[in-house]
Amino acid sequence: MRAYLWTVGHESLRVAHVDVWWMSWNLLLAAFPAALAILLFHRPRRRTAPWWCGVALFVLFLPNAPYVVTDLIHLRTNIGLVTLHGTVVFGILPIYGLFVVAGYACYAVALYEVGRAVTRSPWSQRTHALQVGLHAACAVGVLLGRVPHINSWSVVTHPLMAASMSARMLSDPATPVVFVLLFGVIWLGHASTKVVAHTACRSWTGHLQ
Repeated sequence: MRAYLWTVGHESLRVAHVDVWWMSWNLLLAAFPAALAILLFHRPRRRTAPWWCGVALFVLFLPNAPYVVTDLIHLRTNIGLVTLHGTVVFGILPIYGLFVVAGYACYAVALYEVGRAVTRSPWSQRTHALQVGLHAACAVGVLLGRVPHINSWSVVTHPLMAASMSARMLSDPATPVVFVLLFGVIWLGHASTKVVAHTACRSWTGHLQ
């Protein structure tokens, strides 16, 4: 039993060592729009030119948060690195689970702050419609990031290349189907994250009373 546990731990650490760089980078990209949303929307701010530039930056980087779910494509490679089924169950799957949850938590925080800002505005009745629009924009962004590998900053650093690659990808006959699937995954992940967060808040509040 001790040898089995040692092997599971050793293999899990080996897989974590392989994944730590790209997971950390992707989580940093996921956290950026959440931090930007807090900065832009948490408190009422004047709608100045720098503020609108920040909003544009927020929209460009927001797809990086739900993008983490597409990194599940690396699971097959990681599973091929280990010899024990226990490593997959107790090592690899929990690592990926925490990774995806962290990404969606950043997404939920970002949309929560957007919702707060819209609620304070004359367009408070359009909060749900705005969230749906952001889900759709993120589905497009995730698709462009995963397939032609267009980064959020490519719009600024290589605008012509980004536009050309985006047009080619969006004109592909399979794009609408993939878009619908991504939209569903993003919507479901966000809804599930909100439910878990609300349940945890109610439980914590009830515990304090």
